[in-house]
Amino acid sequence: MQLFHTKTKKILGILLVLVAAFAGVKAYEGRKISRCLDNAMVWDYDEGRCRNDCLKWGESFGCIKLTPEETEKIARCRYESDCLSDEMIRTICLRNEKAYNESSRNCKYDFKPELCHKLSGMWTYPSSCGE
Repeated sequence: MQLFHTKTKKILGILLVLVAAFAGVKAYEGRKISRCLDNAMVWDYDEGRCRNDCLKWGESFGCIKLTPEETEKIARCRYESDCLSDEMIRTICLRNEKAYNESSRNCKYDFKPELCHKLSGMWTYPSSCGE
C-alpha cells in the first residue's frame, strides 16, 4: 500500500510540474501578444508573431498586407487616430482583394470571391471580381 502512495505522489508531482510549465508558457505568450498590441501592431496567430506589415489580422482573412512604404508611413503615425486617409484604406483594401464600401468608407476584410457584385450598397470590388 505504501508503494502505491509513493507512485501516486510522484505522478501527481509530475503532473503539477507539467501544468505549471504549460501555464507559464501561456502567460508568456499572452504578454508577448499584449506588448505587440500595445505597440499598435497586429498579432499573427497563424505565424505566432507580432507584425507591423499588416493593417489588420483576422482568423477568417489573415493578414491585410501593407507595402513597405505604407508600413513606414503607419509606423511614423501609428498612435494618431487620423493616420490613415480613407483613400489609403481603400487602396490597401482593394489591393488585398477585399471589397470597399464607398458610403461607409469601410473595408470588408472577410470578403470572399463568391460575394462579388452581391453586396447591397455602394461597393467597389477588387479587380478579381471583374466588371
